Amino acid sequence: MSCAYLHDGSCSRGLHGGRPSQGVCAVCSEYKGAPRGAGDIVAIAATVTGASLVASAFTKATGRACGCDERRAALNAALPFSDTSGKD
Repeated sequence: MSCAYLHDGSCSRGLHGGRPSQGVCAVCSEYKGAPRGAGDIVAIAATVTGASLVASAFTKATGRACGCDERRAALNAALPFSDTSGKD
């Protein structure tokens, strides 16, 4: 897997201590790269349709997380597109 934010083992976004493991990258909600699984496709669709804006508004209004990141990670784990162990 190849995230646009990962360069020479360092996260340019400064996430996860700046040097995330492959396992952390596999479930990162800020991942930007080729879809890792069904969860990434749903996240892309949510962004395109505006559903992610509704989820953000829910979080702001209620102070509770919408659970999108957890569902994305669970879907990616359940329906991966390829080996997400980091072995390209």
